[in-house]
Order: sequence, then C-alpha cells, then structure tokens
Amino acid sequence: MKNKMNHKKSHRFYAGALSFMLGMTGVFTPDFKALAAAGENAPEIAETTEETARGEYVICADGSADLKEAQSDAAWEIAESGDAVLYEADLTQTEALQMEQEENLLVEENFFLTASGKKKEKRDKERQRLLERKALLKKAFQEEKACTEWNFQMIHADEETELPESSDAVKVAVLDSGVELISGIPVRGSVNLVKEEQYMPYYMEDMTGHGTASADIIHQICPSAELYSVRVLDRENRGRLSDVTEGIYWCIENDMDIINMSFGTPKESEILKKAVSDAAERGILIVGAAGNGGAAGVEYPAAYPEAMAVGAVNTSAERTEESAIGAEMELTAPGEQILTKSMFGMETVNSGTSMAAPHVTGTAAMLMTADREKSAEEIRFVLDASGNPLGSQNEYGYGLIDVQYAKELLEEGAETVQEMCLEKEEAPNEERKPVETFEDVDYVEGRWHKEDHPKLLETSINEYMALDGRLITAKQIRLLKAGAVFPDKYLKHRANYPEWHGYYTKNYVANYIFATKIAKNGGDTTDLARTKGQDVTCYDRMKNTVSKSGITDQDNVKKSWANVFSTEVNLNGYADKSSSEKQEWKKYFLYGMASHTISDTFAHSSFYRNPSTGRIEEIVHPSTDDLDGGGCDKNKNRYKCATLAVFCVILNCQDNSVGDIIDFSAYGSNYWKGFYLGNILKYALQSDKEYGSQILTDEFKAVNHNL
Repeated sequence: MKNKMNHKKSHRFYAGALSFMLGMTGVFTPDFKALAAAGENAPEIAETTEETARGEYVICADGSADLKEAQSDAAWEIAESGDAVLYEADLTQTEALQMEQEENLLVEENFFLTASGKKKEKRDKERQRLLERKALLKKAFQEEKACTEWNFQMIHADEETELPESSDAVKVAVLDSGVELISGIPVRGSVNLVKEEQYMPYYMEDMTGHGTASADIIHQICPSAELYSVRVLDRENRGRLSDVTEGIYWCIENDMDIINMSFGTPKESEILKKAVSDAAERGILIVGAAGNGGAAGVEYPAAYPEAMAVGAVNTSAERTEESAIGAEMELTAPGEQILTKSMFGMETVNSGTSMAAPHVTGTAAMLMTADREKSAEEIRFVLDASGNPLGSQNEYGYGLIDVQYAKELLEEGAETVQEMCLEKEEAPNEERKPVETFEDVDYVEGRWHKEDHPKLLETSINEYMALDGRLITAKQIRLLKAGAVFPDKYLKHRANYPEWHGYYTKNYVANYIFATKIAKNGGDTTDLARTKGQDVTCYDRMKNTVSKSGITDQDNVKKSWANVFSTEVNLNGYADKSSSEKQEWKKYFLYGMASHTISDTFAHSSFYRNPSTGRIEEIVHPSTDDLDGGGCDKNKNRYKCATLAVFCVILNCQDNSVGDIIDFSAYGSNYWKGFYLGNILKYALQSDKEYGSQILTDEFKAVNHNL
C-alpha cells in the first residue's frame, strides 16, 4: 500500500498541501520561514482540479483494523486518529461490495455534500424582487458591526453579557468554504482540506462567502471564542465525503470544543455517522444545519443523534418555507434576511438553515466560555432548555434559541435543565414569553443563476453592498473573486511575478496602478504606456501576461478569455456575448487581479519591530502569530488596511477608474500601527504625478521601512 499511497500523493501534495497531521496544534501550516529563506513564500502546488487524484470510494477502518495487502493497492490513506483510519480508493463496484463484507471496514461512494442554501424556485422569485427593490439599497459598510441586527435582538444576543477572562478559550471549528481573513473576523487557525484548490491565498480563500458569513455570526455572539477555519467546501459549496470526514477528525486531533457544519445531504453515510459519533465521544459539541428541504426531512450530518439539528425562522418567528421538518429537529434560530460579512469584507444578505446553525454555535461558545467546567452534553441541555417554544416539535424542536435565558439557566445549575431535556416529548408546548418579531426588516436578496450554468451557486449569498451604497451583483463578485485568486494559481510565486504579488523587490505601487489600467482597458495592453516609477521588466511581463485575447500563465500557456471564464468562474457562453458584456466580464476579473496585487502587499511587504531584539524584521506568513488576527496590532491592522485597499479597488472598478497611490492608505493613521511597509514612501514618490513629496511624506513616513 505504501507505494500506491506515495504515487497518489505525488499528484496531490507538496509541502503543506496535506494539512491534517497528527499532533499538530496552533495554526497548521508548513515551515514558511524556511521557504522564505529560499526566496519563496508559499508551497508550490503542482496540481489542478483535473490532475488531482481523488478516490471514487471512501474507506473507514476501525482504529485497530487495516486493509489487506490485496486491497491496499487501490487505496491511499488521507487521515488517521486513534478512532479510525480514512482512505480514498479507486475500486470497482465488485471490489467495493467485497470489502463491505470485511469486519471493521466501512466502504461508501465519495459523494458530495452541499451547503444548505435555498432552492432554485425561491431564488427566481427573489431575483425579480431584487430588480424591483435594487435602488433602495443604500447601506454603507460599518467599521465594526455590533450585535444590533434583528436576528441578534430576536434571540437576545444584543444584550450585554459579561464573560470571565480565561486563558482556556473555547475553540470553535467552522467546517465550511473557508473564512475570509481580510473580512476582519479574527481567525486563530486555518486549514484547507479541499485538495483541488490548494492554490487559494490563505487570507482570502473563501470563494462563496458562505463560511465567512457563518463565522461572522458566531463571532458576533461570542467575540472571545477562538475560530478555526476548516475548509471542506469547494468553490461551488460542495464538500466531498472524504474531505468533510477528514475535517471532523482534524477537529478531534486538534482539540476543538465545538464544530459548526452548515451543510448537509439527504444521503446517509455510515462513515460520516462514525466520524460524528467519534467527535461526540471526545466531548465535542456538534451543531448542524437541518437543511432546506422542508418536508423532505432533516439532512445529515444534522440528523444524527449526536448532532444538534437547527432549523430556521423568519422575522415573524415562523418557520421559513424551506426549513426542514422532522423528529430530529432540536432548535431553531433566525435564518432569513441575515446581514453578515462576506467576501472581501463586504456585507451581504443571507438565508437558509446555514445561517441559523451559527446562532446556536455562537450561543454554545458563549455558555462554554461562561463555565468551562460544563461538558458538551451539559451545554446541550442548557441550549435545549432555553428554547422558546413556537410550535410543533417536528418544525421547531425545543423552540427558538434564547441567549440570555440560556445564560441564566447555566448560572442556576444543570439539574433541573437535564430533567427538562431527557425526552423531547416533554418539551413545553406553550411559549415561555412572547417572541419579539421584526416586520419592518426588508433587505433585498437576489440570486445569480444562468441556464447555461450547470452548477448553480448553492449558497444564500446574493447581493453585495460596497462603500458609498454602491451595489455589486453576485456575478460581478464571482468575477472579482476568481481574478483575485488567479495569480496564486497560475502566476507563482512572488519572486517570479512580484508585479502580481505586491512584493517589495519591485515598485508595487506602480504595478498596482498599471494592473488597474489593464482592467479599465478590458485587457487590451497593446498601447498602454508604462506607469511612472514602474520597472521595465514588470511592465513587459504584465503586458505579456494579459491581452485582448486572453491570459498567458507561468508555463507560457495562453488561456483564451472563454477558457478563463469557463474554468475559473464557471461562466459559459462568452463567445456569444455582446461586446459590452465581454468587456464587463474582463473588467471585473482583471480588477480582481489588481486587488490581489494591492492586498498581497500587506502580506509580502510587511515588517514589524521585534520586541525582544528591537530590530525591524519581515513578517513571514502564514505563521501562528500571523493568523492571530485578533491578537496583536500588527496583524489585525494589516488585515484592516488590506480590506480597505480591496474596497478601493472595487470602487475603482465601479467607477471604471485607475487605482491611486492613496489606495494603500485608505484608513491612514487609524490603522498604520504595529507594522511597516517595505519601501512604501520610496515607491509612492517614484509613482507620484499629482500629490507632491510633502503630502506623500506626511502620509507614509510613519509606516515606511527603507530596504
């Protein structure tokens, strides 16, 4: 089996690509300092989606079991713990049936689980509603969003809650599509288990915004919880059984306290069931979205008895039309018209049980923080007892979660709580107190879908709001996002393509401005003049990379625009579009590439003063300290600055304008703290056409580090 495993892994992993490692704690990344010393910053991943070897079957062997020699040639190990060993395997149906007969082996097809988004019919109606109400959305971004939205008020999460200070923070794993670090949500650790998509930049790896939205809700309710992003859903919000199961065992091995899973499948899996059971036995509280199939029933993994199945209610405290119904339903929470942070740190409106589950997870984290002596089972009792009954158990479970009442029950003691929750049938059938409703909430939601788009974006993320109340559609965001991750996938690395990665060895200010010129010009670089201060080599390379007809990658392979949009954005039919539509697609994609250049500056050109030596040193990322977004100024302020820089790119895109030197200092002195940018003043002065040296010196001197 070892030779077979090595063969498979040669297609799949280089250093850092397999992030599930026994005994690993903290942030789970390879030795990037060693890579940086060699002139590189990130591990090279050679695979693409097509090249990555994925097994058609998943095998789960009991911790004491092993595969027979005859069986092992077709299988390769992907995860191991004391409870189980997971394999992916290429098997025929006959071989799979034979292996199923073996004791202590579970064998299943490697199917996909999908995020708990809404159904197509609902999306169609809301798209029309979006068009009718689009002009009314004028909400600008808030610098720090507080728990004042209707959903937090309904469950009393907006009231002041004093929690004890403790060095033993509650660790919450968000198994989802990733969490956008530049959104400002503090993420303590991150791991990407989607093997086909290891090229994602770690600080903006969420391709749908689904995981970021879930994490935002949890963070708003319990800001002190340590969030861990466990990326198991791909760019289409689908997660393979093997990746999801590996994610659960990752949580076991890394001592998570709570797992939030806002996805599901109607298909039962013994392998998934075992993973959930193993996690529960290790004392992990598991919260799952009940699903959006209505009467079709509660989906897995939420339907397993070890998991808490959470349904959704609307602003009227009524079960949403699509929220699942079934005996497994345990609690409900707000799950319609939920305003959260999303990709690029913008706000978006979400719906579905995907958004309901994190309300329960955040409340659980708050209770665990208040009393670290309570077990996961006891916290579950308290959560259930806090439910404010709204109707039948099959629709609402114990009822609507109540944060403050749960805290009161926890303080009173768990004995009466356990008595209340021994049997679901004993749940009270009358409301404890009236639930406040919010009839005036009227956020606009819309969906992006196309007849020629074979894999719809099964997420509740719809219409985005940018600064100054400017609207960006989900399709435009999809184009921006695909462009933003393109350089890390096809133009690696910073030493080879510093112009696309904000690397301080070249004038990243001039390169960023030139990137926006390319975007404004729709990719036509034929007659574009070199930007002031720009290196000739960078200028020539950027012009050679992007053209009217497509993009040339690091291997000198030219990708037509039709191919780029089909493979990277899942947008087909480019050749049949009008010239204005083609121009729009290219514009948004290329402004996305420009956003990578400016945001990468805060990753690849940042320095800090080492308190132990007093010397200014390069910030190497990703590292344990670097990912501690809430832990120190040098990190949370860099993320703030990167986020606002991206906003500036989006505004430039909406205005069809060229980037500006000042885009690097959108928040100025408010967040120029704790870190420095290499050569920022030098490059700003070299690129200046209008501000003058005094203005730029005042703007950048304090944050500048000369190299």
